[in-house]
Amino acid sequence: MISTSRGSGTSVLDYLSSSTAVATSAFETPTDSNASGSSTLDVPAAHSTVTTLNSTATSSSRSILPANSATSVTSALDYLTSTAVTDPSDRWSDPSSTTTGIPSNSSASVTTASALDTLNFAGGTFNSGWDIIASQIELGGSGSINTQIGGYAPPTDAEPVGSAGDGNAAQVATSLGNSSIDFNYSASASSMTLSTNEIQTVSKGIVHGPAMISSDAIWLNSADVVSFDWEFTGVGSAGDYADVYAYLLNTNDGSTVELTDYTASSSGGTGTISVSQTLSNDDNGNAIDGLY
Repeated sequence: MISTSRGSGTSVLDYLSSSTAVATSAFETPTDSNASGSSTLDVPAAHSTVTTLNSTATSSSRSILPANSATSVTSALDYLTSTAVTDPSDRWSDPSSTTTGIPSNSSASVTTASALDTLNFAGGTFNSGWDIIASQIELGGSGSINTQIGGYAPPTDAEPVGSAGDGNAAQVATSLGNSSIDFNYSASASSMTLSTNEIQTVSKGIVHGPAMISSDAIWLNSADVVSFDWEFTGVGSAGDYADVYAYLLNTNDGSTVELTDYTASSSGGTGTISVSQTLSNDDNGNAIDGLY
C-alpha cells in the first residue's frame, strides 16, 4: 500500500474570456386584440357630480308677412260659349248637351255705403278743381295768337261792328309804368277773379285772357241746366269796355255750347249778371249728350 501518491506534470483550466451570453429572444405578441363582454361603472349615490350639457341653436328664423291687409282683386268665371254633346255618335238624334256646376245667374252685393264726390264745377266751389290759362286768348281764326283751352282751339266770337277784334297781340303799357303783361287770378270758396294789369292794343281792339276751365268734365244731357254769375269791375285809364265769353266744351270732340257772349256798349263796371241756360243742342245743332 502506497501511503501517499503524488502526480507529476501540469494541468490547465479552460476559462471563458467573458461570462456574458449573447442571444436573442422574442415575445409572440398579436398585432391586435379584441375583448368581448360587458363592463359596469359603479357610480356612488353620494359625492358625485353630474355635468349637464347645454345645447345652443346656431340660428333660427320665422317668416313674417309685411302687412295684414288684403289686396282687392277681381275674379271671373271662364264660361265656354258652347259644349260638345256627350255622345258624338248620337249627335244627330240628340244634339243637345248640358253643363253642370255653373250657376244660371249670380248676384253681387255691396256691404258698405258709397258716396259721389261732387265735382267743384257742379258744386260752385272755386278754390280748387279749376285750371287757369294765364295768357292772351284769341276767339277767332287769324292764328296770330295760338292758344288752346282744354286741348282745343276756342270758338270764334263775332266781333262788334267797327272793332279791330282780338287777333292782335296785346302790348305792354310801358307808358303807364308796366314792364310786362301780367295775367292774374285769385280764388276763394265762392268766386274766381281773373285780371290783368293795364295793357295797350290797337284802336278798338279787344284782348281776352286769362281764362279758366274746370279740371274735370261732367256728363251733361239735354234739358240739364247750367248757371253762373259774373261781373266786370275793372275800368282802365282810358275807360275799358267789358267783353266776356263763356262756353261749354265737349272733351271728346271739341264741340262747344255758347253760354254767354257779352260786349258792353259803354265803359265801366257791369254789376253782377246771372246766366242760366237749359241745354238742348250744341253750336253745331247736335243734341247735348256727353262730357263737358
